[in-house]
Amino acid sequence: MRASISLYLFSNRHTVQGLLDDSKDHVFCGGETDEADKFIAPTVLTEVRTDSKVMSEEIFGPLMPVFKYKKLDEVIEYVNGGEKPLTLYVFTRNSRTVQRLVCPYIRLY
Repeated sequence: MRASISLYLFSNRHTVQGLLDDSKDHVFCGGETDEADKFIAPTVLTEVRTDSKVMSEEIFGPLMPVFKYKKLDEVIEYVNGGEKPLTLYVFTRNSRTVQRLVCPYIRLY
């Protein structure tokens, strides 16, 4: 049995499929779908334009846009320049990078 995400789980499955269709040229891995089996594979997207639909709409599906950057300040400026993101994933071994990106947003009550 293949690892899958059931499209039945998504009340917005057509939206998720539409976002994937709009980003099909940017699929790094995954991207397989089967409407008959209600299947959509976890999908990594690269080189996605920041003004694309997948970057401006709530995804609620197995799509993950991934960005490379040269300067951390560019990332911080981009994130702070828009609405607060629902999620932000940081893949690094550098604890200072994590502190600069994540710690300003953590509030302890």
